[in-house]
Amino acid sequence: MFICDISMLNRLGKASLDEMLQIIDFSWREMVVLMVLEKKPGATQNFVGKFLQTDKSNVTHIIQGLETKTFLIRKTCEKDRRYKGLYLTSVSRKLLPWLHEQLRLWQEQCYQGLSQEEITIYQNLNQKIIDNLFAFSDSKI
Repeated sequence: MFICDISMLNRLGKASLDEMLQIIDFSWREMVVLMVLEKKPGATQNFVGKFLQTDKSNVTHIIQGLETKTFLIRKTCEKDRRYKGLYLTSVSRKLLPWLHEQLRLWQEQCYQGLSQEEITIYQNLNQKIIDNLFAFSDSKI
């Protein structure tokens, strides 16, 4: 069943990535937070949470853990003092190249045995399915 295939890809993919990151006591979610902040410095916790597939309390826990490990800091937004932006630290900036390499290796492992043409076809089909799901979801809201 298609829904089971999606579930297996999700669960096994995250578990294997977590295993690769275990050497530095990191999780895929922590990696995603740092990579999102690399692209969008000052993003809010709410924005970052959209990439983590979890509830707000878990997002808070992940952010607090990264703060404790000195991988990110929160700064009050100068334009709107109600918001706190999240920013990388020098420690996390030094770690990012290694995280990108782990993600590349993980992706290579996932695509093992597939030709470049098959990978491209998979990516295109996957994007169409995502677009279909977004369209379906938008029509129900």
